[in-house]
Amino acid sequence: MGIIEHPNLVKLIGYCAEDGERHPYENQRYLVHEFMCNGSVHDHLENRFHKTLSWAQRLRIARQVARGLEYLHEQVEDQIVYRIFKSSIVLLDKEWNAKLSDFVLGRLGPFPLAHPKEWCVGNSEDFLGTKPKHELDSTLTWRDDVWSYGVFILELITGRRHLLNKKGPMSERRLVSWVEPHLSDMNDFQQIMDPRLKGKYSLQSAWKLATVGKLCLTEDEEARPKMSEISTILDKMVEAAEFE
Repeated sequence: MGIIEHPNLVKLIGYCAEDGERHPYENQRYLVHEFMCNGSVHDHLENRFHKTLSWAQRLRIARQVARGLEYLHEQVEDQIVYRIFKSSIVLLDKEWNAKLSDFVLGRLGPFPLAHPKEWCVGNSEDFLGTKPKHELDSTLTWRDDVWSYGVFILELITGRRHLLNKKGPMSERRLVSWVEPHLSDMNDFQQIMDPRLKGKYSLQSAWKLATVGKLCLTEDEEARPKMSEISTILDKMVEAAEFE
């Protein structure tokens, strides 16, 4: 973490690594990051006690997260893959810029790793349930983070978390399953937009972002785009939105 540095990754301030003299449980292992005063994106989803993110903020956050993942996947010497990437590790600073945290818990390459994905650091049964079943026993690659980024995009669009309802019908338990039927028609698509936006968004922009999400969520792993390709698309989207 002391070597890795990027505008969209939290900065390491210091750490504590002390061994207990008598008992192993006295070992002290702490990392100190820069303070991110606006919490996580997760905090701002379906939570009336937190500020609602505007559409412009959500679009910028999507681009900043893509840039952070691009750096970890394609620009560091030893590729880093989260395995389980979700909105709770996307933190927001005082200017509402997004920075990725917990990347120290990711997996170092080279990839693919030879063991099943459910063995990897950051395992989450609920989140794994959003992925195609045939992928759970295959090896870990950067394409797993791309899938998770697709889920993150749907969270930004809908204002909902990846797990909707553990007790409801299967089609309503997971965000991906709930959203999918609404991604073929733009008029129908409006039904899944976050109501807390109160219509203050560009439908065209939201539709384009959802299209990026669909690319990330394709069941064919080989067809998923690299994060650098996604970053390029989002750069153009943000620039276009600024002139609307």
